Amino acid sequence: MSVQGGRAITLVELLTVIAIIAVMAALLLSAIQAVRESGQRTRCVDQQREIAQAINAHLLAQREYPGSVNLLGYRSRDVDWQTGLPNATILAQARPTPCSWAVPLLPYLERNDLLERHASKRPGLETGVPINTHVAIFLCPSDLFATRLTAFSPHTTNSYAVNCGQFDRNDRVANPQRPPTPDVQANGVFFNHFPYNHRTGRPAPIRVIHQTDTYIQRGDGLSTTLLLSENLDSGNWGAAERIEPQLGLFWWPTVAMVEGRPRAVPPLAKGVPVASINQAGGTIDQVHVEDTAARSLFARPSSLHEGGVVATFCDGHVRFLSDETDYLVYCLLMTPDGTHARDMANDRPAHELFRATPLAAGDFDD
Repeated sequence: MSVQGGRAITLVELLTVIAIIAVMAALLLSAIQAVRESGQRTRCVDQQREIAQAINAHLLAQREYPGSVNLLGYRSRDVDWQTGLPNATILAQARPTPCSWAVPLLPYLERNDLLERHASKRPGLETGVPINTHVAIFLCPSDLFATRLTAFSPHTTNSYAVNCGQFDRNDRVANPQRPPTPDVQANGVFFNHFPYNHRTGRPAPIRVIHQTDTYIQRGDGLSTTLLLSENLDSGNWGAAERIEPQLGLFWWPTVAMVEGRPRAVPPLAKGVPVASINQAGGTIDQVHVEDTAARSLFARPSSLHEGGVVATFCDGHVRFLSDETDYLVYCLLMTPDGTHARDMANDRPAHELFRATPLAAGDFDD
């Protein structure tokens, strides 16, 4: 009796099996990535909703929104730019210390320990800004630039930014004899509440704007006014200077003629249209912008979520804004009272395109 031996596998068959396994692995990895991104996006939604609840708790207690920049306290020693804590340099006189919109929210986020640690008025303690302290709720899990950092870095350590209206030039006032033109209540939600020069500590001639939910309700409404969103170029949540360009969102009332009709367009930074949603890839380092005015062009919604950004509105609801959202729609969502919106670069009413164009159903659907 003869025994017939098994047939050997040919090279073609082996390559076919390997190709099938590779395709199945790619499909599996894609599915895993999709599930992972869905989970990260859901977490980002939950975090923004919790931050919005903290903002509304502050609003209920103080009857106004926090400032984009606030007075943390006074210090008699200089602050280390890496840690935000006082160093050995004694100042000639006590200097006011600024902090971002995030710091007044700490008691409502169950992080009063940080506020006590950095803003205590007890003898022997100095106020400082905790610029390298990790606070999980301020970090979107999809924001890889922020979540990978555990110590100070020139890159972002925060994922979220709030609606600051138009670029506030008060942050860079160097000459008190030349008063800046302040932003107006109709343009945004968070304003400068720190009437001091950041470098000298001397009083700065600014008008502090106290925004309320009542004003927004009487204007365009809480449900169509943007409160905060993601921004991959956002600076540290504590912040010591240049706070509005680092932790705020801006809109720009710029108009260009397109096919014989005026159209809202985002401004450019080195030829890149960065002010609209998710433009320039979401990273300021791609065009190497350092000065405050140019950096302000990157104060817009951006994220690593596919197709858009997670954003929260003043009534507390959270939704996904598409990359394809028209720039005019974004500007209209920023203004709490579009009828009275102003172009602060010229200190005059904004173009009628921004003041007379109503939002329509479907303009910013998910």
